[in-house]
Amino acid sequence: MTTVLIVDDSKAARMMLKHWIKAIRPDYQCREAGNADEALQQVPNLGERPVIILDYNMPGRNGIELAHELVPGIPPDRIALCTANIQDAVKAKAENLGLGYMRKPLNPKKVKDLFEALESGS
Repeated sequence: MTTVLIVDDSKAARMMLKHWIKAIRPDYQCREAGNADEALQQVPNLGERPVIILDYNMPGRNGIELAHELVPGIPPDRIALCTANIQDAVKAKAENLGLGYMRKPLNPKKVKDLFEALESGS
């Protein structure tokens, strides 16, 4: 079973994303974290090949900083940055790390496209 960890400081954003993930991948287990520290506590229990979706703007460490901490143990092609921050520099940092990228506001099609890309390895 694939586990998805949704890391976003907005509970509403986490709930909405979880709803759409369950609609397209009902067999996936979803977990939530409100910040980088909570996410890092959950990582050891995510199982093999988890998917991690990171918000960029969060209190404490941002999504790119957290991705740098995650990448040694989790392949970057299983991590996606999901953000309303549309700066080219943020997108370039995500791409340079090999992360997926999804721009907010989200919708079911964006979520479906992201999971298809993550699962195909592109």
